[in-house]
Amino acid sequence: MCLTSLATCLLRRALLVYVKVFKYVGHLPLVRRLFAAIDAATKDMAAFVVVFLLVMLAFSFAFNMGFGLQLYHYRGIGTTFMTLIRFALGDVDVSELLFSNPWLGTVLVVSFTFLIY
Repeated sequence: MCLTSLATCLLRRALLVYVKVFKYVGHLPLVRRLFAAIDAATKDMAAFVVVFLLVMLAFSFAFNMGFGLQLYHYRGIGTTFMTLIRFALGDVDVSELLFSNPWLGTVLVVSFTFLIY
């Protein structure tokens, strides 16, 4: 119990130090320019994130409905979402999709690859 409260106390202090560092570093011209660029891009990045998540969610539903009963990695929406993230990074074996359902696997893989990349 004592270690947990100590860790919590250290975490709070570390967060305070982190906030203070950003407060004082924000006065430097280079960092001020970086914050201005991030502030200017916030609206566009938020729109991109919303569209990306909607596309990923739609493909998660599609892959789950198409392959959820046959393949372990597509058994739920969350696991399908993570598998599609891995697919975007190139870490998924496409042959199991094509072996399970050749037509649907081809259509979903090609359309996912086209829309994500």
